[in-house]
Amino acid sequence: QKPVSALLTSTSVIGIHRLAEQIQQPPQTFSIAPNPAQDYATIYLPAFQGMARLSIVNMRGEEVFVSIINESNAKVQFDTQQLPNGLYMVRLTNEAIHAHVRMLVSR
Repeated sequence: QKPVSALLTSTSVIGIHRLAEQIQQPPQTFSIAPNPAQDYATIYLPAFQGMARLSIVNMRGEEVFVSIINESNAKVQFDTQQLPNGLYMVRLTNEAIHAHVRMLVSR
């Protein structure tokens, strides 16, 4: 199965020199596999600085999982057996990153 990925965008104000550096860098993505998930999902994280908040939100807007992660994390293994079948939004946020990707749980 192909992982689902999303493009990360920066919301910080940057100078012209820093903007030129960012344009030369390839876009960063984070992804989830397998998707749809049955018993588990692996969330692959992009490189980022500092701490970030990883959350999983159901379609009613309720957070069903929250974790604070640091830049050394490359991936997070998540047990989806505790979740009912359905569509979820996986969010990664900090001062510079605001990204989300959909995850389907189907058994």
